[in-house]
Amino acid sequence: MTFWQFLTNVFGWFEARTTRILGLASGTLATLAATGVVPESQLKYYMAAIAVLTYWRGQSVSSTIAQAKAIVATQAPTSVPKDNPKETTP
Repeated sequence: MTFWQFLTNVFGWFEARTTRILGLASGTLATLAATGVVPESQLKYYMAAIAVLTYWRGQSVSSTIAQAKAIVATQAPTSVPKDNPKETTP
């Protein structure tokens, strides 16, 4: 495995788990703030950074969903027969 393949794998792993990572960071920050580990003077900066990252992630996911919906809308609907001709009534 080359260095670039390794980096691609690492970024792919992070991309698939970004929402979970942001949730974990928010929960950890709340716990640390409640116990007094994070000084109140710095808390606003950490919260702002997590808020911005969460917003960016939301925008990324919503644009991906919009693209998927556009692709699905362009596909021709598949017709499904309502009666099964093999089915017989006794």
